[in-house]
Amino acid sequence: MRKLRYFFGVMAALAVMAGAALAATVTIPSANTNGGSQRYPLGAYWGYERSAAIYTATEHGMTSGASITGVCWYINSLSTPADTPVVIRFKTTTAANFAAATTFASEIAGATQVFSQTVAGASLTANAWNCFTLDTAFSYTSDNLEVLVEANYGGGGGEGSTAKQVRYSTATNAHQTWLADNTPPSGNGSRNSSRPNIQLIYTPASGPGTVQMSSTAYSGNEGTTVPIIVTRTGGIDGAISVDYATSDVTATAGTCGSGGDYVAASGTLNWADQDGASKTINVTLCSDLAADPGETFDFTLSNPGGGTSIGANNPATVTITDVPPPLSGSYDVPGDYPSLTNNGGIFSAINLSGLAGNIVINITSDLTGETGTHALNEFAGGYSVLIKPSGAAHSITGASGTSLIKLSGADNVRIDGSTAATLFDSNVKGGDNAQGLIGGTPALRELTITNTGTGAIIWIATNGTSGATNNTIRNANLVGPGSFGGQGIIAGSGATFGAAAESGRENSNNTIRNCSVKSVQNGVFTSGDATTPDQNWTIAENNFGSSVTAEKLSYRGALVQGAKDTVITENLVSGVNSSTSTSATMSGILVGGTVHDGATVTKNIIRDIRQNSTIGWGSNGIMINTGSTNANIVVANNFISDVASYGYASGYSQSDNGYGIMVESGGGIKIYYNSISMDTDQMGGIGNTAALNINDLVTAAGVDVRNNIFSNTQTVGNPFGVIDQNTSSGMYSFLDYNDYWGSGAGFNFGRINSVNHATLGAWQTATGLDANSITGDPLFTSATDLRPQFFSPVQDKATPVSVLDDIDGNTRSLVGFTGGTPDIGAKEMLTPTASAVSVSGRVTTANGNGIRNVLISITGGNTPQRLIARTGSFGYYRIDGLEAGNTYVITIQSKNYTFAEPSRVITVNDSLTDIDFTALP
Repeated sequence: MRKLRYFFGVMAALAVMAGAALAATVTIPSANTNGGSQRYPLGAYWGYERSAAIYTATEHGMTSGASITGVCWYINSLSTPADTPVVIRFKTTTAANFAAATTFASEIAGATQVFSQTVAGASLTANAWNCFTLDTAFSYTSDNLEVLVEANYGGGGGEGSTAKQVRYSTATNAHQTWLADNTPPSGNGSRNSSRPNIQLIYTPASGPGTVQMSSTAYSGNEGTTVPIIVTRTGGIDGAISVDYATSDVTATAGTCGSGGDYVAASGTLNWADQDGASKTINVTLCSDLAADPGETFDFTLSNPGGGTSIGANNPATVTITDVPPPLSGSYDVPGDYPSLTNNGGIFSAINLSGLAGNIVINITSDLTGETGTHALNEFAGGYSVLIKPSGAAHSITGASGTSLIKLSGADNVRIDGSTAATLFDSNVKGGDNAQGLIGGTPALRELTITNTGTGAIIWIATNGTSGATNNTIRNANLVGPGSFGGQGIIAGSGATFGAAAESGRENSNNTIRNCSVKSVQNGVFTSGDATTPDQNWTIAENNFGSSVTAEKLSYRGALVQGAKDTVITENLVSGVNSSTSTSATMSGILVGGTVHDGATVTKNIIRDIRQNSTIGWGSNGIMINTGSTNANIVVANNFISDVASYGYASGYSQSDNGYGIMVESGGGIKIYYNSISMDTDQMGGIGNTAALNINDLVTAAGVDVRNNIFSNTQTVGNPFGVIDQNTSSGMYSFLDYNDYWGSGAGFNFGRINSVNHATLGAWQTATGLDANSITGDPLFTSATDLRPQFFSPVQDKATPVSVLDDIDGNTRSLVGFTGGTPDIGAKEMLTPTASAVSVSGRVTTANGNGIRNVLISITGGNTPQRLIARTGSFGYYRIDGLEAGNTYVITIQSKNYTFAEPSRVITVNDSLTDIDFTALP
């Protein structure tokens, strides 16, 4: 445990050294700013501690030819430091920080060892610079300086975590550490946001020095420029000069567009006294449309002046790398290219050559070993890219810790798993929205993309200047590594995985449609900027999760934050189950962040949402958590069921128990026509669950709640219809026309101002609202189908609002079945059309116990039929789901319903012989 606590710990001091007076000292930062203390680079808390820090050329100011002879760290405090064997290495680098975590072995590659001694703890001094002389002076040439230190106490370490506390200052990702006991660390390090303050003691070079190229070989692609760098090393005394010129080898100098391979360059470079900066000459390389081998020319220095001389790197050969013509048309992978994302794949070809027209990438067989090495970058011209399987269903498989497929600012890209897809087809629907088809059409998903690594399957990302827009992912099976790892589709920053898109770089107008996503943490996770939010995301007809335990999602079905005009509709979220070790709240759908202007969450089926932690953390079907007081979010026509946590008896917050809908914060939230069934007991047998939970951070008059079924039939703990964590009903702009139902003895209609209300009347009195709400069993068809059965009490008990259809897309009846109003809940009961309905049939069996088995045929009318059979002796019997043209065997038993006789009745004679039917429209 102590190792985990101090994994991102602090740096310690190096050693005191007896040094002679040196010519120059540079301090970084110059004011020795105190931003706190850390243990590295020479702490001995772990057996083997490694540290690497980068200091830029601008910070240290040394010029080529300088010789570093000593290094110092400022120690803030000491507490029984141990004697520690230390090795120090230096190297120059073009990097200003660590773009990603790396191994220590990769960092010391090319580095020079300059110190290897045991540093005595007793020789260190607190509140002072502690300096030591290098065993071998380091000859500085140019660029930034990386200082690498390894402390090798061994075993499990030999001192406390605060034994050596080195002064630090802010430097994002410019410091990296590696820690291990017993054996040196071999994995990737941890990047830090601060870096040890340092002093470098060095001897500047003397004399005029030597000029030469930084290399004897340069190369560049056609259509670019190649920078030729000329350095001054070994001294900066006096003004010097040197001439330069290009000359043909196999490449021909000339004018681009008129046959030239490159544009000739010549001139004179000048350095003033004490000027040691490198000089850069950018030589233009011309493009052509021919495929040709690399061509070369020379770059030569001559005529040195001011006492300087020309070094060994002269002349330099420049190779012009051929760039194939821009892509256009149709390409096979594998075939024309071996892969999508690997070296030599079609993504790198597009990035290199660009596009001359729209292209189709046909996946012609299964791709394995994809690495995600090359993102698809933004391309010019406004062209479109379609990636699709060809000929048969195929798969793309690989392992990546970031993403298998990344769209880096790329626009107009469609990954379409249907073999029938074309560049501009209109195949955008995944189903007809009938029960069982919300969640899309699996038959169209003929492409499976699997990332067995810990990163995302697809990353829709910003680049340095813009976002990725007008992209579509559809008709695909997306599979992660399982074991509660990996991500489905991530959208946001392209620089920091999982972070929000940068201001002014929105990822907008993107669509995720008819995809299956499983075995990841989040099915979809989009994050926009609060100032310039993403716009017009559509997440529709997808299937998030699985009934198979190992394939379930482990955090959320879909999360959208920092967005405007988002549509989340017709998705099936089934199977979001946490591991027992995470305390995060599980959500089917989460709308969060500062901006949500115009979001709609409609016609989704959400079930099997579990937080399995035994410490009682939360779960919910839908969570609204926005910082906007006028978010204009509509949550309507959703089925939510089977939501549960372990349970926390003393809590009511979003992180404590299972809730159907959780409104955590914000205002301008409309909750209409939802059917919520809290029908699964919490695992611990305790807690406070609710179909709806309103937090006290909600804006005054910020929530409009009408026409919902709030059913909570849990039998343990304290089940509620509504939990309101406020002291009054002031959070509601409307609260009315809802159905509250609980079958357990402990059911409470609501809780407000910390008081539970066990009757509808008490709840109405406490809130002063809900006057037209009812209580009654909604008669759901089943635990997974929340359509009410015929003659449910919710029929004709709602009030018209802005939502005019139901979960199946049927228009709600504003001139209702009997009462002239729509139905409460997500499903409006169908009213048969006025077209004729004819039935015929006969009694097939009968006995003396009040049973009639009747063979019924139906023609005409609408489908499905919902009719009532009536017998003289046995009363009424409801017959659901009969479709025209089919024949059914119906068992009619004695059932007496207390409802008024409707007009749509089949009359069944009591005779034991053939019978007649009469059906009225």
